[in-house]
Amino acid sequence: MRSFFSYVKSGMKTRLFGRIISCAAVLCFVLSFIPVQAAVQTAEDMLSAGFNHYVGVNKYGRVYAAGDNSFGQCNTYGWNNVIKAAAGKYFSAALLSDGSVVTCGDENIDTSSWSGITDIAAGGGTGKSDRDGFMVGLKSDGSLIASGSDIDLSHIAGAKKIAAGGAHVLALLSDGTVAAAGNAVACTTSSWSGVTGVFAAGNLSVGLKNDGTLLYAGEAVMCPGDDANDPSYWKPSEWTDIKTLDIALDAHLRGVVVGVKNDGTVLTDAQDEAVGEDAAAAFKVGMLKNIKCVAINKSNKETGLLAETEDGAAVLCGSPVSIIETDDLKEEINGWNLLRRPIEKECAFPDIASGKDAVYLRLPSGRVMRFSDAVSEAEGFGETFGLSVNLQYDILSAADDGGKVHTNSTLLSETAESWDGIMKTLSGVVERTKPFVGGIRWDGLVRLASSTTYVPFSLSEKNSGSVVKSYGARDFACGYLYTAALFPDGSAKVYVKNQSIDTCKLYKPVSEWTDIKKLCGGYNHIVGIKNDGSVVCAGKNSGNYDGWTDIVSAAAGYGYTVGLRSDGTCISSSEDIDVSSWKNIKAVYGGNKVCMGYTEDGGFVFAGKGTEKMQLAVKTLANAMMTDDLFICPVQSDETLSVIVETNRAEKGKVFAALFDENGVLCGVHADNFESCIFELPSRGAKSWKVFVWNESMEPIYAKEGFFYE
Repeated sequence: MRSFFSYVKSGMKTRLFGRIISCAAVLCFVLSFIPVQAAVQTAEDMLSAGFNHYVGVNKYGRVYAAGDNSFGQCNTYGWNNVIKAAAGKYFSAALLSDGSVVTCGDENIDTSSWSGITDIAAGGGTGKSDRDGFMVGLKSDGSLIASGSDIDLSHIAGAKKIAAGGAHVLALLSDGTVAAAGNAVACTTSSWSGVTGVFAAGNLSVGLKNDGTLLYAGEAVMCPGDDANDPSYWKPSEWTDIKTLDIALDAHLRGVVVGVKNDGTVLTDAQDEAVGEDAAAAFKVGMLKNIKCVAINKSNKETGLLAETEDGAAVLCGSPVSIIETDDLKEEINGWNLLRRPIEKECAFPDIASGKDAVYLRLPSGRVMRFSDAVSEAEGFGETFGLSVNLQYDILSAADDGGKVHTNSTLLSETAESWDGIMKTLSGVVERTKPFVGGIRWDGLVRLASSTTYVPFSLSEKNSGSVVKSYGARDFACGYLYTAALFPDGSAKVYVKNQSIDTCKLYKPVSEWTDIKKLCGGYNHIVGIKNDGSVVCAGKNSGNYDGWTDIVSAAAGYGYTVGLRSDGTCISSSEDIDVSSWKNIKAVYGGNKVCMGYTEDGGFVFAGKGTEKMQLAVKTLANAMMTDDLFICPVQSDETLSVIVETNRAEKGKVFAALFDENGVLCGVHADNFESCIFELPSRGAKSWKVFVWNESMEPIYAKEGFFYE
C-alpha cells in the first residue's frame, strides 16, 4: 500500500507513515475520552475528612484536597481513575480502578504493594500519639490487609465493605452481618443483622440498616445515650430514614455523628461545648438541603462539616480545621465541583487550531496534521484533545486524557510537560518575543509557563512559581498581555501582567463581566460570551459588539472577533473578515488574519487575508471534507495532485480515487484498501476529484467530490 502522508509543495515525497492505528487502538482512543465512573462508588465514598483536611472524589475519578498540608497529605494532584478516597490523620489515600492504592502524607503508611483492592478505610486519630493513623484495604477475595496497624484481621473473610475507627476495624459481610477486630468495646457487633453500611471513629461503631435505622456499639463516653433524660445525649433509636452518615472525634475524643436522611436533610448529635453552644447552629445543619453525603473534620480542637449536594456543590459548615486560615480553606472548598470537571472537552469535531503560518487539524484517527506550504504530521499529539496554537508563533499545545501537557516548544516543554491534571491548554505571547503555554487544572488552578525565567502575570495574588491559585476557575483565556479566568458563578476576572484591571482599553469594564458562559482569547483581546448571547470584550482592536445577540461561540483572531449564532450564521467585528455569507456553521476558529468555519456537512469555509503560508493552508483545506470517521482532502503542489483519505472505520473495504480535467475527462485513478492512504498522481491538468468508498461486500459507503483550487 502506498501510504505517503507528508507531502511538500515542491512535489518531493517525504516519508512513509505506517498504517492507521488498529481497531483496538481506535477503541482505546475513543474510550480514553470517557470519564472514569466506578460502578461500585457510593455517596459516602465521595467525601472523607482527616484530622485537619478534607478530600473529595468527582465522578471522573479525580481527587480534590483542602486543608493542612504540613505532611503532604493534600498532594493528590495527578491521581486519576479513583474509585474512593480516604483521609487519615496525616495522610490521604485513594483506591484506583485497577485495584491499587496510592497515598500521600504520612510516610508510615505504605500501600505500594497492594493489589486487587475493592475498598479502603483510614483509621487512627485516637490522640495516643502524633502519628497513629493506619490504612485498611479490602481484597477481592473478601479478606483484609493493613498498613500502620497490628490489628489481627486474619479471622475476617467474605467482607464487602469496611470501616476503620481509632483502633478497630469493621467489616460488612455479604449476609448483612458485621465482623469486627481491634478494640473490644467497639467490636460488639456479633448480633447485628440487615446492615448495609458500616461507620467507625474512635471507640464508636455504627451500622446503617436497610430500613434506614441505626445500630451502635462503643464506650458510653464515646456514645452517650445511656441517660434518656439528658437531651444532649445521642438517641440513635430516634434516627430513621437515614441514607448515609459520618462519625468524627470531638475535642474530648467523643463521637460526633452526622446523618443524611433520604430527603436530603441532615441530623447531628453534636450538642456539647466542644463544638459550640448549639451544634445545629454551629453546623447549620438545619439549613442544609438536598444533601448527598457528608464528612466531619477530625480536628482535636474544632469540628467542621463538609457536605456535598446532589447537584455537586460543596458546602463547608461549622468551624474549619483549627490550623487552617478560615478564608483560605473556604476559598478552596468553594472551588470544588465534585460531580463534574471545571473544564470539559467542548472542542467541536474536528479539533482545529490556527496559528501564524499553519492550520492544525486532528484527523479521525487521532493524528494531528500541519497544513501550510507542506502537509506533515505534528508528532506527539495523537492522544490529545483541545489543540491550541498562538498567533505570533506556531507553538502548539494540547492535553491528553491523563492531564499531561504536550507542546512542540523546546523552550516550554520542560516546564509544561511536568504539569498534571490539565484539562485545557492555551498558547499565547507575553511580549512580542516571549511566548507562553498555559493550562487549567481540573481543580481550577491555572499554570503558566513562559520562555522567560518568570511568569509575568497571574490570576491571583496567591502566586507560587508558575502556579496560579485561582480556586474554582472553570475556564481561562489568554491574549496579548491579557489573561482572564471564568468562575462557576458566571463572573470573570481579567488581568494584565501582575495587575487585575477594571479599565485597560476595555470595551466594557471588567466589573460588568457577570453571567459569562464562555471565554475566548485572541492575540490582543479577550471575549466573554454571556448567557443571554451578548458579548463583552477586553483588549485592543476588538471592535464594537453592540447589537450582537444570540451568540453561542466565538473565534478571537488577530485583531478581529467572529461570533457564531445559534442558527449557524456568523457576524464579524472586522471588515477584513467577511463572514456574511456563511451558513450552517458548526464551529469557528480564529487565525492570523484568517478565520475558519466548520460546516454541518463536514466542510470548511474561510474568510480574511492571511499570510502566504496561511493562505496556502487555507486553500489546501478549502475542499476538505470530514465526517466522524472519514477525512478526504485534496493536496496540490506545482507538479502533482494528491487526495488524502483517512478513516477510523472498523470495517474493511476499498477506496477508489479519480482525478478529472476541466472537461470532466478522467486523467488519473488509484484504488487501495480502505485504510489511511494518500493517492498521488501527476497533475495532468486535473481540476476535480472524486472518491468512492465500498465495504467488503462492495456496497457503497461514501461518495465525495470536489475541486482543486486555482
